[in-house]
Amino acid sequence: MTSQCIMRALFFSLAGLISTAVFSQTPGILPLAPEKSPASGGTQVSFSARFLEKPQPGIPLTLEIVIHNQGNAAIEEIFLHQNWEKAPVLVEADLQPLIQGSRWTWDIQGLQAQKSRIIRAKIIPGTVETLHLRPMLGYKSAAALPQGEDGADSLHIQVDGPEWVRRGERAVFDIHVVNHGNKALEGVTIRDQLPQGLKHPEGTVIEAALGAIPPGKTRTIRLETLAVATGKFSQDIQVVSANGQKKLLRSGISISDAHCKLEWKKIREDHARGELEMALEGLFFAEESQLKSLAIQTHVPEGLEIVSQWPMGRVTPGPGATKAIVWESPQVNPGGKWEARLKFRALKHGDWPLRAEGKMEEAAGANCEFLVRIEGQADLQGEFTQKSLELSVGQETEIRFVLKNPGPVTAQNIRVHLALPEGLFPISWNGPVVGGLEGGVIQFDTIKEIPSLKEETFLLKVRSLRNGNFKVQAEFGQGNSRRASSCEVISPSAP
Repeated sequence: MTSQCIMRALFFSLAGLISTAVFSQTPGILPLAPEKSPASGGTQVSFSARFLEKPQPGIPLTLEIVIHNQGNAAIEEIFLHQNWEKAPVLVEADLQPLIQGSRWTWDIQGLQAQKSRIIRAKIIPGTVETLHLRPMLGYKSAAALPQGEDGADSLHIQVDGPEWVRRGERAVFDIHVVNHGNKALEGVTIRDQLPQGLKHPEGTVIEAALGAIPPGKTRTIRLETLAVATGKFSQDIQVVSANGQKKLLRSGISISDAHCKLEWKKIREDHARGELEMALEGLFFAEESQLKSLAIQTHVPEGLEIVSQWPMGRVTPGPGATKAIVWESPQVNPGGKWEARLKFRALKHGDWPLRAEGKMEEAAGANCEFLVRIEGQADLQGEFTQKSLELSVGQETEIRFVLKNPGPVTAQNIRVHLALPEGLFPISWNGPVVGGLEGGVIQFDTIKEIPSLKEETFLLKVRSLRNGNFKVQAEFGQGNSRRASSCEVISPSAP
Protein backbone atom coordinates (compact mmCIF):
# COMPACT_ATOMS: atom_id res chain seq x y z
CA MET A 1 0.00 0.00 0.00
CA THR A 2 1.42 3.36 -1.02
CA SER A 3 0.27 6.49 0.69
CA GLN A 4 1.25 10.14 0.66
CA CYS A 5 0.59 12.39 3.59
CA ILE A 6 1.44 15.85 4.87
CA MET A 7 3.39 15.39 8.10
CA ARG A 8 2.60 17.33 11.26
CA ALA A 9 4.68 20.42 11.86
CA LEU A 10 7.81 19.21 13.58
CA PHE A 11 10.02 21.95 15.03
CA PHE A 12 13.31 20.23 15.75
CA SER A 13 15.04 23.50 15.00
CA LEU A 14 14.42 26.97 13.75
CA ALA A 15 13.77 25.66 10.26
CA GLY A 16 11.74 22.58 11.24
CA LEU A 17 9.31 22.60 8.33
CA ILE A 18 6.28 20.60 7.26
CA SER A 19 7.50 17.73 5.04
CA THR A 20 5.79 15.64 2.41
CA ALA A 21 6.34 11.90 2.97
CA VAL A 22 5.88 9.00 0.57
CA PHE A 23 6.11 5.62 2.23
CA SER A 24 5.09 2.02 1.65
CA GLN A 25 4.97 -1.33 3.40
CA THR A 26 5.40 -3.41 0.25
CA PRO A 27 8.40 -3.76 -2.07
CA GLY A 28 8.49 -1.76 -5.27
CA ILE A 29 9.89 1.37 -6.81
CA LEU A 30 8.18 4.39 -5.30
CA PRO A 31 8.45 7.94 -6.62
CA LEU A 32 9.54 10.71 -4.33
CA ALA A 33 7.16 13.55 -3.68
CA PRO A 34 6.81 15.67 -6.85
CA GLU A 35 9.37 18.44 -6.95
CA LYS A 36 8.26 22.03 -6.57
CA SER A 37 10.12 25.23 -7.19
CA PRO A 38 11.33 26.37 -3.79
CA ALA A 39 11.26 29.95 -2.74
CA SER A 40 14.48 31.86 -3.10
CA GLY A 41 16.96 30.75 -0.48
CA GLY A 42 14.45 28.14 0.81
CA THR A 43 14.36 24.40 1.15
CA GLN A 44 11.91 21.68 0.27
CA VAL A 45 12.42 18.12 1.47
CA SER A 46 10.74 14.95 0.31
CA PHE A 47 11.42 11.43 1.48
CA SER A 48 10.25 7.87 0.97
CA ALA A 49 10.38 4.81 3.21
CA ARG A 50 9.75 1.24 2.11
CA PHE A 51 10.66 -2.40 2.65
CA LEU A 52 12.74 -3.94 -0.14
CA GLU A 53 11.38 -7.43 0.56
CA LYS A 54 7.96 -8.74 1.49
CA PRO A 55 7.72 -8.70 5.30
CA GLN A 56 7.51 -12.12 6.96
CA PRO A 57 7.62 -12.85 10.70
CA GLY A 58 11.12 -13.72 11.85
CA ILE A 59 12.70 -13.20 8.42
CA PRO A 60 15.27 -10.39 7.96
CA LEU A 61 14.27 -7.63 5.55
CA THR A 62 15.69 -4.30 4.47
CA LEU A 63 14.16 -0.95 5.38
CA GLU A 64 15.16 1.77 2.91
CA ILE A 65 14.71 5.49 3.53
CA VAL A 66 15.48 8.04 0.80
CA ILE A 67 15.67 11.75 1.69
CA HIS A 68 15.91 14.35 -1.08
CA ASN A 69 16.65 18.06 -0.68
CA GLN A 70 14.71 19.58 -3.59
CA GLY A 71 15.51 23.15 -2.60
CA ASN A 72 18.37 25.46 -3.47
CA ALA A 73 19.71 25.77 0.08
CA ALA A 74 21.71 23.29 2.12
CA ILE A 75 20.17 21.53 5.12
CA GLU A 76 22.29 21.55 8.26
CA GLU A 77 20.58 18.76 10.17
CA ILE A 78 17.73 16.30 9.62
CA PHE A 79 15.80 14.40 12.29
CA LEU A 80 13.81 11.36 11.16
CA HIS A 81 11.54 9.55 13.62
CA GLN A 82 9.82 6.18 13.26
CA ASN A 83 7.34 5.12 15.96
CA TRP A 84 6.70 1.37 15.78
CA GLU A 85 3.59 -0.23 17.14
CA LYS A 86 5.86 -3.15 18.07
CA ALA A 87 9.53 -2.50 17.38
CA PRO A 88 11.39 -5.06 15.26
CA VAL A 89 14.90 -6.30 16.02
CA LEU A 90 17.63 -4.15 14.47
CA VAL A 91 20.33 -6.38 12.95
CA GLU A 92 22.50 -3.75 11.27
CA ALA A 93 22.25 -0.27 9.77
CA ASP A 94 24.52 1.94 7.70
CA LEU A 95 23.46 4.81 9.99
CA GLN A 96 22.68 3.66 13.52
CA PRO A 97 19.42 5.10 14.90
CA LEU A 98 18.91 6.18 18.49
CA ILE A 99 16.51 3.57 19.92
CA GLN A 100 14.25 4.59 22.81
CA GLY A 101 11.70 1.83 23.27
CA SER A 102 9.52 1.69 20.17
CA ARG A 103 10.83 5.06 18.90
CA TRP A 104 13.77 5.13 16.47
CA THR A 105 15.48 8.42 15.62
CA TRP A 106 18.05 9.08 12.89
CA ASP A 107 20.15 12.25 13.20
CA ILE A 108 21.52 13.12 9.74
CA GLN A 109 24.17 15.79 9.53
CA GLY A 110 24.12 17.92 6.38
CA LEU A 111 22.43 17.51 2.98
CA GLN A 112 23.35 19.81 0.11
CA ALA A 113 20.79 21.35 -2.24
CA GLN A 114 19.44 18.98 -4.91
CA LYS A 115 21.14 16.01 -3.21
CA SER A 116 19.75 12.78 -1.77
CA ARG A 117 20.67 10.51 1.13
CA ILE A 118 19.80 6.81 1.29
CA ILE A 119 19.65 4.99 4.63
CA ARG A 120 19.25 1.22 4.85
CA ALA A 121 18.68 -0.92 7.92
CA LYS A 122 18.25 -4.68 8.22
CA ILE A 123 15.50 -5.59 10.67
CA ILE A 124 13.70 -8.74 11.86
CA PRO A 125 9.97 -8.19 12.44
CA GLY A 126 8.14 -10.05 15.16
CA THR A 127 4.76 -9.81 13.45
CA VAL A 128 3.73 -8.35 10.11
CA GLU A 129 0.45 -6.99 11.48
CA THR A 130 2.25 -4.43 13.67
CA LEU A 131 4.93 -3.49 11.11
CA HIS A 132 3.66 -0.08 10.03
CA LEU A 133 5.85 2.68 8.63
CA ARG A 134 4.86 6.07 10.04
CA PRO A 135 7.99 8.21 9.61
CA MET A 136 8.10 11.85 10.67
CA LEU A 137 10.80 14.28 9.55
CA GLY A 138 12.10 17.62 10.73
CA TYR A 139 15.09 19.60 9.54
CA LYS A 140 17.12 22.76 9.96
CA SER A 141 18.04 24.78 6.89
CA ALA A 142 21.14 26.95 6.86
CA ALA A 143 19.36 29.48 4.65
CA ALA A 144 16.46 29.80 7.05
CA LEU A 145 18.43 30.76 10.14
CA PRO A 146 17.02 33.88 11.77
CA GLN A 147 18.66 37.12 10.92
CA GLY A 148 16.77 39.25 13.44
CA GLU A 149 18.50 40.92 16.36
CA ASP A 150 16.82 38.66 18.87
CA GLY A 151 17.18 35.40 16.90
CA ALA A 152 13.42 34.87 16.87
CA ASP A 153 12.09 31.34 17.11
CA SER A 154 15.49 29.70 17.63
CA LEU A 155 14.49 27.96 20.85
CA HIS A 156 14.16 24.17 20.93
CA ILE A 157 13.29 21.70 23.72
CA GLN A 158 14.13 18.00 23.82
CA VAL A 159 13.39 15.54 26.63
CA ASP A 160 15.25 12.26 27.15
CA GLY A 161 13.53 9.98 29.62
CA PRO A 162 11.64 6.72 30.05
CA GLU A 163 8.37 6.04 28.26
CA TRP A 164 7.23 4.02 31.28
CA VAL A 165 8.44 3.13 34.77
CA ARG A 166 7.34 0.86 37.58
CA ARG A 167 5.52 2.49 40.49
CA GLY A 168 7.92 3.17 43.34
CA GLU A 169 10.91 3.61 41.04
CA ARG A 170 12.69 6.77 39.94
CA ALA A 171 11.80 8.48 36.67
CA VAL A 172 14.76 10.55 35.51
CA PHE A 173 14.45 13.12 32.72
CA ASP A 174 17.19 15.06 30.96
CA ILE A 175 15.69 18.26 29.55
CA HIS A 176 17.79 19.86 26.79
CA VAL A 177 17.22 23.50 25.83
CA VAL A 178 18.93 24.34 22.52
CA ASN A 179 19.64 27.67 20.83
CA HIS A 180 19.53 27.03 17.07
CA GLY A 181 19.82 30.71 16.25
CA ASN A 182 22.75 33.00 15.48
CA LYS A 183 22.15 35.25 18.51
CA ALA A 184 22.42 34.47 22.20
CA LEU A 185 19.24 33.72 24.14
CA GLU A 186 19.20 35.82 27.31
CA GLY A 187 17.52 35.12 30.64
CA VAL A 188 16.26 31.64 29.80
CA THR A 189 14.01 30.03 32.43
CA ILE A 190 12.33 26.64 32.52
CA ARG A 191 9.11 25.59 34.23
CA ASP A 192 7.95 21.96 34.54
CA GLN A 193 4.38 21.16 35.62
CA LEU A 194 4.47 17.59 36.98
CA PRO A 195 1.43 15.27 36.78
CA GLN A 196 -0.04 13.54 39.82
CA GLY A 197 1.79 10.32 38.97
CA LEU A 198 5.22 11.91 39.52
CA LYS A 199 6.49 13.33 42.79
CA HIS A 200 9.35 15.77 43.47
CA PRO A 201 10.51 17.23 46.82
CA GLU A 202 9.94 20.79 45.55
CA GLY A 203 6.30 20.14 44.64
CA THR A 204 4.35 19.85 41.42
CA VAL A 205 5.89 22.90 39.73
CA ILE A 206 9.65 22.91 39.21
CA GLU A 207 11.33 26.11 38.03
CA ALA A 208 14.96 26.85 37.19
CA ALA A 209 16.97 29.71 35.66
CA LEU A 210 19.29 28.66 32.84
CA GLY A 211 20.73 32.11 32.14
CA ALA A 212 22.14 32.93 28.71
CA ILE A 213 22.51 30.29 25.99
CA PRO A 214 25.04 31.19 23.25
CA PRO A 215 24.26 30.43 19.58
CA GLY A 216 24.42 26.72 18.78
CA LYS A 217 24.76 25.74 22.44
CA THR A 218 22.66 23.55 24.72
CA ARG A 219 21.74 23.77 28.39
CA THR A 220 20.68 20.55 30.10
CA ILE A 221 19.04 20.00 33.46
CA ARG A 222 18.31 16.64 35.06
CA LEU A 223 15.00 16.14 36.83
CA GLU A 224 14.71 13.14 39.17
CA THR A 225 11.17 12.22 40.17
CA LEU A 226 9.45 9.32 41.91
CA ALA A 227 6.62 7.38 40.25
CA VAL A 228 3.81 7.27 42.83
CA ALA A 229 0.63 6.36 40.90
CA THR A 230 -0.28 4.07 38.02
CA GLY A 231 -1.68 5.33 34.74
CA LYS A 232 -0.72 7.46 31.75
CA PHE A 233 0.46 10.98 32.52
CA SER A 234 1.93 14.03 30.82
CA GLN A 235 4.25 16.72 32.13
CA ASP A 236 4.13 20.20 30.60
CA ILE A 237 7.52 21.85 30.11
CA GLN A 238 7.68 25.56 29.29
CA VAL A 239 10.85 27.47 28.38
CA VAL A 240 10.89 31.28 28.14
CA SER A 241 13.70 33.69 27.22
CA ALA A 242 14.07 37.40 27.90
CA ASN A 243 14.21 37.86 24.11
CA GLY A 244 10.50 37.07 24.05
CA GLN A 245 10.67 33.49 22.84
CA LYS A 246 8.50 30.81 24.43
CA LYS A 247 8.22 27.06 23.81
CA LEU A 248 5.92 24.47 25.37
CA LEU A 249 6.50 20.70 25.23
CA ARG A 250 4.25 17.96 26.57
CA SER A 251 6.07 14.72 27.49
CA GLY A 252 4.14 11.52 28.23
CA ILE A 253 4.94 8.66 30.59
CA SER A 254 3.15 5.47 31.70
CA ILE A 255 3.45 4.14 35.26
CA SER A 256 2.58 0.54 36.05
CA ASP A 257 2.95 -2.07 38.77
CA ALA A 258 3.68 -4.71 36.16
CA HIS A 259 7.18 -6.18 36.05
CA CYS A 260 8.89 -9.47 35.42
CA LYS A 261 11.89 -11.55 36.49
CA LEU A 262 13.98 -14.00 34.47
CA GLU A 263 16.54 -16.52 35.70
CA TRP A 264 18.72 -19.21 34.10
CA LYS A 265 19.13 -22.56 35.88
CA LYS A 266 21.45 -25.37 34.80
CA ILE A 267 19.67 -28.74 34.70
CA ARG A 268 22.49 -31.03 33.61
CA GLU A 269 25.72 -31.08 31.63
CA ASP A 270 26.93 -33.96 29.44
CA HIS A 271 30.69 -33.55 28.97
CA ALA A 272 30.98 -36.57 26.67
CA ARG A 273 28.43 -35.18 24.22
CA GLY A 274 29.31 -31.55 24.84
CA GLU A 275 25.66 -30.78 25.67
CA LEU A 276 24.11 -28.44 28.21
CA GLU A 277 20.48 -28.48 29.35
CA MET A 278 19.13 -25.23 30.79
CA ALA A 279 15.86 -23.97 32.24
CA LEU A 280 14.77 -20.37 31.67
CA GLU A 281 12.32 -19.44 34.42
CA GLY A 282 10.14 -16.35 34.35
CA LEU A 283 7.90 -14.72 36.95
CA PHE A 284 5.47 -12.08 35.67
CA PHE A 285 3.47 -9.62 37.74
CA ALA A 286 0.98 -8.08 35.32
CA GLU A 287 -2.62 -7.83 34.25
CA GLU A 288 -3.93 -10.35 31.74
CA SER A 289 -4.13 -7.65 29.07
CA GLN A 290 -0.43 -6.86 29.53
CA LEU A 291 0.55 -10.53 29.32
CA LYS A 292 -0.86 -10.57 25.79
CA SER A 293 1.97 -8.24 24.80
CA LEU A 294 4.61 -10.36 26.56
CA ALA A 295 7.63 -11.35 24.49
CA ILE A 296 10.59 -13.39 25.76
CA GLN A 297 13.78 -13.66 23.75
CA THR A 298 16.93 -15.72 24.19
CA HIS A 299 20.13 -14.74 22.37
CA VAL A 300 22.16 -17.84 21.46
CA PRO A 301 25.87 -17.06 20.84
CA GLU A 302 27.84 -18.55 17.97
CA GLY A 303 29.67 -20.94 20.30
CA LEU A 304 26.42 -22.83 21.03
CA GLU A 305 24.04 -24.82 18.86
CA ILE A 306 20.33 -25.28 19.63
CA VAL A 307 19.55 -29.00 20.05
CA SER A 308 16.00 -28.82 21.40
CA GLN A 309 13.55 -26.44 23.05
CA TRP A 310 10.22 -26.66 24.84
CA PRO A 311 7.86 -24.95 24.47
CA MET A 312 8.73 -24.20 20.87
CA GLY A 313 9.76 -20.65 20.08
CA ARG A 314 10.51 -18.96 16.80
CA VAL A 315 14.19 -19.17 15.83
CA THR A 316 15.51 -16.13 13.97
CA PRO A 317 19.02 -15.35 12.69
CA GLY A 318 21.00 -12.66 14.45
CA PRO A 319 24.25 -10.82 13.76
CA GLY A 320 27.01 -13.10 12.49
CA ALA A 321 26.45 -16.73 13.47
CA THR A 322 24.19 -15.92 16.42
CA LYS A 323 20.52 -16.88 16.69
CA ALA A 324 17.55 -15.82 18.77
CA ILE A 325 14.61 -17.81 20.15
CA VAL A 326 11.47 -15.70 20.55
CA TRP A 327 8.33 -16.65 22.47
CA GLU A 328 5.47 -14.23 21.75
CA SER A 329 2.46 -14.14 24.08
CA PRO A 330 3.55 -17.38 25.80
CA GLN A 331 1.18 -19.26 28.07
CA VAL A 332 1.82 -18.08 31.63
CA ASN A 333 0.73 -20.41 34.44
CA PRO A 334 -1.37 -19.27 37.41
CA GLY A 335 0.80 -17.23 39.72
CA GLY A 336 2.60 -15.67 36.77
CA LYS A 337 5.10 -18.52 36.29
CA TRP A 338 6.60 -19.57 32.96
CA GLU A 339 9.42 -21.96 32.08
CA ALA A 340 11.28 -23.08 28.98
CA ARG A 341 13.67 -26.03 28.69
CA LEU A 342 16.52 -25.69 26.23
CA LYS A 343 19.35 -28.01 25.24
CA PHE A 344 22.51 -26.65 23.63
CA ARG A 345 25.56 -28.28 22.07
CA ALA A 346 29.00 -26.72 22.26
CA LEU A 347 30.52 -25.67 18.92
CA LYS A 348 33.58 -23.59 19.82
CA HIS A 349 35.72 -23.34 22.91
CA GLY A 350 35.60 -20.04 24.77
CA ASP A 351 33.29 -18.07 27.08
CA TRP A 352 29.81 -17.60 25.62
CA PRO A 353 27.12 -15.47 27.33
CA LEU A 354 23.62 -16.91 27.11
CA ARG A 355 21.29 -13.90 27.38
CA ALA A 356 17.53 -13.64 27.83
CA GLU A 357 15.17 -10.69 28.06
CA GLY A 358 11.46 -10.25 28.69
CA LYS A 359 9.30 -7.30 27.63
CA MET A 360 5.70 -6.22 28.18
CA GLU A 361 3.86 -3.08 27.17
CA GLU A 362 4.00 -0.37 29.83
CA ALA A 363 5.95 -2.58 32.21
CA ALA A 364 9.49 -2.95 33.43
CA GLY A 365 11.37 -5.58 31.47
CA ALA A 366 13.87 -8.13 32.73
CA ASN A 367 17.26 -9.41 31.65
CA CYS A 368 19.43 -12.30 32.76
CA GLU A 369 22.67 -13.88 31.62
CA PHE A 370 24.44 -17.22 32.07
CA LEU A 371 28.08 -17.62 31.07
CA VAL A 372 28.85 -20.91 29.31
CA ARG A 373 32.53 -21.84 29.33
CA ILE A 374 33.63 -24.40 26.75
CA GLU A 375 37.08 -25.77 27.54
CA GLY A 376 39.51 -26.34 24.72
CA GLN A 377 40.28 -29.92 25.89
CA ALA A 378 38.08 -32.57 24.29
CA ASP A 379 36.45 -35.45 26.15
CA LEU A 380 37.96 -38.51 24.39
CA GLN A 381 36.48 -42.00 24.32
CA GLY A 382 38.46 -45.16 23.58
CA GLU A 383 37.38 -48.78 23.40
CA PHE A 384 38.32 -52.14 21.92
CA THR A 385 35.92 -53.43 19.30
CA GLN A 386 35.87 -56.76 21.21
CA LYS A 387 35.78 -56.78 24.98
CA SER A 388 36.91 -60.43 25.05
CA LEU A 389 38.01 -63.09 22.56
CA GLU A 390 39.25 -66.67 22.57
CA LEU A 391 42.66 -67.58 21.14
CA SER A 392 44.26 -71.04 21.14
CA VAL A 393 47.90 -71.41 22.12
CA GLY A 394 50.14 -70.78 19.12
CA GLN A 395 47.42 -69.01 17.13
CA GLU A 396 47.40 -65.37 16.04
CA THR A 397 44.64 -62.74 16.03
CA GLU A 398 44.15 -59.02 15.38
CA ILE A 399 42.90 -56.73 18.12
CA ARG A 400 41.35 -53.38 17.15
CA PHE A 401 41.29 -50.29 19.42
CA VAL A 402 39.29 -47.19 18.37
CA LEU A 403 39.88 -43.71 19.82
CA LYS A 404 36.94 -41.29 19.29
CA ASN A 405 36.43 -37.56 19.76
CA PRO A 406 32.64 -37.14 20.17
CA GLY A 407 32.94 -33.61 21.53
CA PRO A 408 32.53 -30.24 19.82
CA VAL A 409 36.20 -29.18 19.94
CA THR A 410 39.35 -30.57 18.34
CA ALA A 411 41.42 -32.83 20.62
CA GLN A 412 45.12 -31.99 20.61
CA ASN A 413 48.36 -33.68 21.75
CA ILE A 414 46.90 -37.11 22.51
CA ARG A 415 49.07 -39.90 23.94
CA VAL A 416 48.21 -43.61 23.48
CA HIS A 417 50.00 -46.78 24.62
CA LEU A 418 49.06 -50.45 24.62
CA ALA A 419 50.31 -52.74 27.42
CA LEU A 420 50.61 -56.52 26.76
CA PRO A 421 50.87 -59.31 29.35
CA GLU A 422 53.68 -61.93 29.18
CA GLY A 423 51.42 -64.63 27.71
CA LEU A 424 50.86 -62.66 24.48
CA PHE A 425 53.56 -61.92 21.91
CA PRO A 426 53.21 -58.76 19.77
CA ILE A 427 53.79 -59.59 16.11
CA SER A 428 52.89 -56.20 14.59
CA TRP A 429 51.09 -52.99 15.35
CA ASN A 430 49.81 -50.05 13.37
CA GLY A 431 48.16 -46.69 14.04
CA PRO A 432 47.91 -43.06 12.86
CA VAL A 433 51.43 -42.46 14.28
CA VAL A 434 54.56 -44.54 14.78
CA GLY A 435 54.80 -46.72 17.88
CA GLY A 436 57.73 -48.47 19.57
CA LEU A 437 57.85 -51.49 21.89
CA GLU A 438 59.54 -51.13 25.26
CA GLY A 439 59.15 -53.59 28.13
CA GLY A 440 55.86 -55.05 26.91
CA VAL A 441 54.34 -51.61 26.25
CA ILE A 442 53.81 -50.13 22.78
CA GLN A 443 54.28 -46.37 23.06
CA PHE A 444 52.79 -44.41 20.15
CA ASP A 445 54.05 -40.97 19.23
CA THR A 446 51.88 -38.02 20.21
CA ILE A 447 48.87 -37.53 17.94
CA LYS A 448 48.75 -33.83 17.09
CA GLU A 449 44.98 -33.62 16.81
CA ILE A 450 41.72 -35.49 16.33
CA PRO A 451 39.00 -33.20 14.95
CA SER A 452 35.53 -33.08 16.45
CA LEU A 453 33.41 -36.18 15.70
CA LYS A 454 36.40 -38.02 14.18
CA GLU A 455 38.19 -41.21 15.26
CA GLU A 456 41.52 -43.03 14.90
CA THR A 457 42.09 -46.80 14.80
CA PHE A 458 44.99 -48.84 16.25
CA LEU A 459 45.64 -52.45 15.12
CA LEU A 460 47.60 -54.98 17.17
CA LYS A 461 48.45 -58.51 15.98
CA VAL A 462 49.36 -60.97 18.77
CA ARG A 463 50.17 -64.69 19.24
CA SER A 464 49.22 -66.70 22.31
CA LEU A 465 52.27 -68.27 23.98
CA ARG A 466 50.48 -70.28 26.67
CA ASN A 467 47.09 -70.97 28.08
CA GLY A 468 45.44 -68.59 30.52
CA ASN A 469 43.42 -65.38 30.70
CA PHE A 470 45.27 -62.26 29.55
CA LYS A 471 44.30 -58.60 29.51
CA VAL A 472 45.45 -56.09 26.87
CA GLN A 473 45.32 -52.60 28.38
CA ALA A 474 45.00 -49.31 26.44
CA GLU A 475 45.71 -45.99 28.11
CA PHE A 476 45.03 -42.64 26.43
CA GLY A 477 44.56 -38.99 27.29
CA GLN A 478 45.62 -35.34 27.05
CA GLY A 479 47.86 -33.50 29.48
CA ASN A 480 47.31 -34.89 32.98
CA SER A 481 44.04 -36.58 31.99
CA ARG A 482 44.28 -40.38 31.58
CA ARG A 483 41.70 -43.02 30.74
CA ALA A 484 41.89 -46.75 30.16
CA SER A 485 40.14 -49.56 28.30
CA SER A 486 40.87 -53.28 28.19
CA CYS A 487 40.32 -56.41 26.11
CA GLU A 488 40.44 -59.92 27.62
CA VAL A 489 42.16 -62.70 25.64
CA ILE A 490 41.31 -66.26 26.75
CA SER A 491 43.67 -69.11 25.75
CA PRO A 492 42.04 -72.35 26.95
CA SER A 493 43.98 -75.45 27.85
CA ALA A 494 44.32 -78.13 25.16
CA PRO A 495 41.66 -80.91 25.50
